[in-house]
Amino acid sequence: MMESLSLQPRIVIDCSHQNSRKDWRRQKRVLRSVVDQVRWGERSIRGFMLESNLFEGSQKIGEDISELEYGVSVTDGCIGWDETEKIVLHAADLLRETKLHGGMEVFCSTFFVFSDYMRNAMRMSALMNLNVMYVLTHDSIGVGEDGPTHQPVEHLASLRAMPNLNVFRPADAGETAAAYVTALRGKAPTCIVCSRQNLPQLDADGKMALRGGYIVSDCKKPDVIIMASGSEVHLALEAKDILANEGISVRVVSMPCMEVFDKQSRVYKESVLPASCTKRLAVEAGVSMPWMKYVGTEGDTVCMDGFGASGKPEDLFAHFGFTAENIAEKARNLLK
Repeated sequence: MMESLSLQPRIVIDCSHQNSRKDWRRQKRVLRSVVDQVRWGERSIRGFMLESNLFEGSQKIGEDISELEYGVSVTDGCIGWDETEKIVLHAADLLRETKLHGGMEVFCSTFFVFSDYMRNAMRMSALMNLNVMYVLTHDSIGVGEDGPTHQPVEHLASLRAMPNLNVFRPADAGETAAAYVTALRGKAPTCIVCSRQNLPQLDADGKMALRGGYIVSDCKKPDVIIMASGSEVHLALEAKDILANEGISVRVVSMPCMEVFDKQSRVYKESVLPASCTKRLAVEAGVSMPWMKYVGTEGDTVCMDGFGASGKPEDLFAHFGFTAENIAEKARNLLK
């Protein structure tokens, strides 16, 4: 079936950069030097090997269309938008079948909002215990001017509802690395949901993200616990500094993967989210539903329980309340 498939030399990818789509594209440019051509029927599948056996799906459709990379070239006009659903679904399902065949680690990448097109393939991967990786970028209203049609809101909750699927939303490169380690070690598919915007590195041990949730900044006895994922972790840390100047003690918890955290021991979960602290605030640029099991009846959320809008990312985050000042105000209100 395949005309050629040669193993490539081992490659080391630098993960020290910011967690964003720019990093992903930078890493792919490094890998292009060892791209090998693989034929599958009349379609052309272009793959590369990472650590000898990581395969990325992309394709050419005919000789007149340049290489199509899901979530990148689609938006650059290589193919009409009416074909996007077919292309993304084909990529996701093809890689599931490649993983089932064995011998290769596979991933599929596109914009997060297009994960709707991939649900069938993702669900089958979860049912079949196939650890396919789905790298999903442009994770929130940070998409910006493309507007609410391209801004994921309900997608995190939707994927978290799927059994046997790990959904990572990392806050920095360390958490991103933890997501890949979890995906490669496990027997379940993993979504790695990345931001469009650049993010700073956390002052934390990225290995702790292997537990799904961990304390990223602590205090002696917290008055409030602020939980967040992805780009909002940094806002939570800024809010903590504001509240510390007012004598309010805050613990900040990063929750890159709820599914992994929920599988931790009761002792560990209690050490991160003690029952004695009922004033909890969850911050995430997605719907609030998944966080309700953590915030409880005395907590609150800063989330997106409505659709986004078209505008500059920084303006949208401010408009929808994703600022350190608003998060601090919500935390104050919990203590009244």
